[in-house]
Amino acid sequence: MAVQYAVAHSGSISGVGSIAGPAWGCAQGSLANAVNQCMCGRSHFDVPGIQQAAAFLKAKAGDLEHLGAIDPFASGKPRALTHSYVFQSPADPTVVMQSGQVSARFLKEFIGSDPVLDTGDSAESSDGAGHGIIAPDPGNESCAATGQERTFVRYCGNEDNAGKLFHALYGNGRAFDPSRRMSVPDNEVWRFSQQPHISNVRSEIHIIAADSWFFFFPWKTERRKNFDMADDGYLYVPPSCRPSTSHCRVHVALHGCRQNAEQFARRAGYNNWADYYNVIVVYPAIEPSGKPFEAEVCSLSAVPSTADDLMTKENRNGCWDWWGYLDIATGWPNRYLTQQAPQMRVIENIIRAVTAR
Repeated sequence: MAVQYAVAHSGSISGVGSIAGPAWGCAQGSLANAVNQCMCGRSHFDVPGIQQAAAFLKAKAGDLEHLGAIDPFASGKPRALTHSYVFQSPADPTVVMQSGQVSARFLKEFIGSDPVLDTGDSAESSDGAGHGIIAPDPGNESCAATGQERTFVRYCGNEDNAGKLFHALYGNGRAFDPSRRMSVPDNEVWRFSQQPHISNVRSEIHIIAADSWFFFFPWKTERRKNFDMADDGYLYVPPSCRPSTSHCRVHVALHGCRQNAEQFARRAGYNNWADYYNVIVVYPAIEPSGKPFEAEVCSLSAVPSTADDLMTKENRNGCWDWWGYLDIATGWPNRYLTQQAPQMRVIENIIRAVTAR
């Protein structure tokens, strides 16, 4: 979802990080593709097809730019987007290494320069990390996958995804200095209401997929009418950004599927670097639609294409809409990749509110 937003708004977003995430656009509006190709590396997202897959996705982005659905390019490149970071553990059982490689190759093709590609560190065992984000706090979950994950924030020694991501985007060539990481109390992470921003977009977008049944009819719950977004998001403003005269960047950090948004905002590690890089960190949040689906999907058989024909589109794992689950019946299956995507419009509203003077 982070890459989706950055591609759609590449005229105003300067950098993007992808941590254990699939490649932009690989789902092509299909749940079956999202699982089989983007997460599990089946079909054409295998190792021999990485360059071809990235070229296909770059062409798709060009088509959307030609339609005016994403920010225009300058001389074939984004106007603002220049830096990127990709972390992908070779041992991730949920989004496999091949998908991370496609993501890195796509970003190179799209931006015109190589992303900082991080596949972990054998000295910290992070090259054997399970799915999630890694922060150097011993209280986090184990580095390797156990099947009992709840936060998907992992401890692999000194490995620090957020720190390295910030350094890649904002380091300006300086050496990465782990000693600059600061401790941040939980009570300094503030809660804010997403509802006004959701309501602004909700008044304009009415065609979204149903997520439940009323007797035998597809039905939209109030959560779905809010585009599956939670009532509240979270915000961290470091001391360097609190004076009215300060000039700070805004970094939007998006939690992953099955991650509790509040835990993510407090433990993922972005706050610990915010003061050093003069960054306000905003954490928008999704609300799951029910009990999460906890099985490791890539250990199961392939999802059949008939899954895309279901009349309701649940979101039990609280994922951002990176495969188009809100788009059924819109007549535009690629809306989720564009500036008209409902959740992306809410995020844009939140950014506008944070940066208003």
